Amino acid sequence: IASTRAVKETQGQVLSYRGKVFPSFFHSTCGGHTANIADLWDMQEHPSLRGVECDFCKLSRHYRWSSEISRFDLEKKLKGAGYSVFGLQSFEVGIKDRGKRAKTIIVRDSKGKKTIVASDFRFIAGPDKIKSSLIEKIENRGDKFRIRGKGWGHGAGLCQYGARHLGELGYVAKQILRFYYPDSETTQFWPQNQFL
Repeated sequence: IASTRAVKETQGQVLSYRGKVFPSFFHSTCGGHTANIADLWDMQEHPSLRGVECDFCKLSRHYRWSSEISRFDLEKKLKGAGYSVFGLQSFEVGIKDRGKRAKTIIVRDSKGKKTIVASDFRFIAGPDKIKSSLIEKIENRGDKFRIRGKGWGHGAGLCQYGARHLGELGYVAKQILRFYYPDSETTQFWPQNQFL
């Protein structure tokens, strides 16, 4: 089996930057550009996790998505997460990062507006409703909101659909990893036979 062979061939190998191992995040589909972790989460900027342009995941069924969520359900979910929302009227993208992902969402209700971190809002609404923070359009349709966007997942690190397509084009694992994690190196961390 190809997956078993791949595991054996890369056994003990780790990704590092200047000799230091770093968290190698991954996600399903980036939607055209991977995320910079410093924009995405409260983490320090990292040279290998700053985000790259990716045109290789266009064949993913998640490259473009649209979904609907009822006004009532969204208000209920926001209240359940501790936000005092009464008479939800609308929500919109506030600040965007360099890769055009939403960093904040502005929620408007009968009492005014409040700003919510986009990654928090996504999980409150449901990752099946908002597949990524790469939101392109929000439509107010009476008792429902229609959301359109690109990609699936947080967007940091390796884009799985993009990596798959690069493999199909003939690129090897080290080349693919170096593309998604710029300036990184693949090094042997454990003896090859340690887990045999």
